[in-house]
Amino acid sequence: MPHCIVKVGGSLFDWPALGPVLREYLAGLPFERILVVPGGGASADAVRALDAVHGLGEAVAHEIALTSLLVSNHFLRALLEIDSEPRSDWWIASGRLHVVPPAMILKRYEAKHGTVPNTWQFTSDSLAACAAMVAGCRLIMLKSTDEAAADLVDPCFASFPVKRVEFVNLRRGDGLGCSPRFGA
Repeated sequence: MPHCIVKVGGSLFDWPALGPVLREYLAGLPFERILVVPGGGASADAVRALDAVHGLGEAVAHEIALTSLLVSNHFLRALLEIDSEPRSDWWIASGRLHVVPPAMILKRYEAKHGTVPNTWQFTSDSLAACAAMVAGCRLIMLKSTDEAAADLVDPCFASFPVKRVEFVNLRRGDGLGCSPRFGA
């Protein structure tokens, strides 16, 4: 199989077993190329808290939150022991595993499809869907729960049609928590 996007939810970042479990899970995927998109986690939560205290406004706070994803990006690169960032043509990058910086995803997506909503309704979930649209591939959403798929994603997610989306509760430890959503 050519490639896939794997979004690592920020709710997993406080899990001590994340490094070894994530490395094992990714190693077992049957794809030639895996592009990892980071979730927001505590960084995005900190921006939400700053907005609540200082009234930054949704557009400004959202822009800061997207920038804060760089912290998550560097965290996942360190956890997965990836030294280099992908080139600007990340959707066709060589090598098996890359963590893709959010700005690169947005630049490529917006060049083809226009701007994304500048709102808290657009989170790293929708960013991962944008990446899957650009790359034309499957999206795997790693989460911390077995909740219904519709309850796991942000309100904008469904407006970014992806060929196939699977949800996996990585904390469950079996890697078999896949449930297709939004098509075959």
